[in-house]
Amino acid sequence: MPAAGTLVYNLRAPLCQAALRRRLPLVAHRTELADAGALLAYSSTQDEQLRRGAQLVDKVLRGTAPATFRSSSRRCSSWS
Repeated sequence: MPAAGTLVYNLRAPLCQAALRRRLPLVAHRTELADAGALLAYSSTQDEQLRRGAQLVDKVLRGTAPATFRSSSRRCSSWS
């Protein structure tokens, strides 16, 4: 059984179209859903999240202690 996130992602276009037909505002957790027709999204793209995760894994593998990582709250300059 696919995870709920996978199901929503795979069915993003029909979900957004259904919400639009019913005149329901759809706020999504991924920018890809906004691209598919949601009113807005409040997260970065999956590519950005994966890139950031890879950077953190690289730091750990090179010996940086995870406790020294500072939390970053990046602000998105583009609206989807």
